[in-house]
Amino acid sequence: MPLRDNQIVWFNQTVNIVQENFRRVKHQKYVTIISVYKFSWLWFFVGIIVTLGGIAFLRFYKEIADNMGNGVSSYDRYKLVAFGLCATGILMMFNLHNLVIAFIARLIFGGAIG
Repeated sequence: MPLRDNQIVWFNQTVNIVQENFRRVKHQKYVTIISVYKFSWLWFFVGIIVTLGGIAFLRFYKEIADNMGNGVSSYDRYKLVAFGLCATGILMMFNLHNLVIAFIARLIFGGAIG
């Protein structure tokens, strides 16, 4: 059964409205993410310190595991913590840890944050 002219016009208008709303929502998400991010020199230097601490921890993880942990059985855990410190320091250098914390809070509390 072919469509009548008024049905085709209605369909085209509906598609245009949906496309425009999708563009608007997509644009608003980008604006929200950009407006949340702000570079901070303080967090840049704190991130460098945390990264250097993670690198030092990675360099001496065997000695730390021997003195503070269970020795050889905990080497991999201490190495994983050192890599985690390095990754956290890099996130802190570019002030991205706030976005990660807000994302986790939105997952837990259902979008009531920010």
